[in-house]
Amino acid sequence: IVLCPNSISQEAAIGALLCSSSEIDKLKEIFKRRRETLWEEMEKLRGISCVKPTGGLYAFPNISSFGLADNDFVKYLAREAGVLTLPGTEFGKFGEGHIRLSLCTSEENIREGIRRINEAVRVLF
Repeated sequence: IVLCPNSISQEAAIGALLCSSSEIDKLKEIFKRRRETLWEEMEKLRGISCVKPTGGLYAFPNISSFGLADNDFVKYLAREAGVLTLPGTEFGKFGEGHIRLSLCTSEENIREGIRRINEAVRVLF
């Protein structure tokens, strides 16, 4: 990044600098709605707890009640629910027992992903 940023990064930086504040406000609203949708849907999940995200593009729910390592839980969700997440340990040792969920998809996909997770975790209880 310091020595020679690639052309894609340079074009992205130019786009960000030229973006109007009204466009940025639209994006903020989109991601706020996605965060609220994710939060509302996650509250329905049995065995999963999460601090409500206040910024960023991710949620970091606690899945330790299932008794599986986060890596194993992520593999289980991929196999049984068709939902891809990241294990919390990818973000350091304090991430154990957590997964990361992204807001970088549509509200419809968020709802469907949480629905699939809910179906998959019912079997674990």
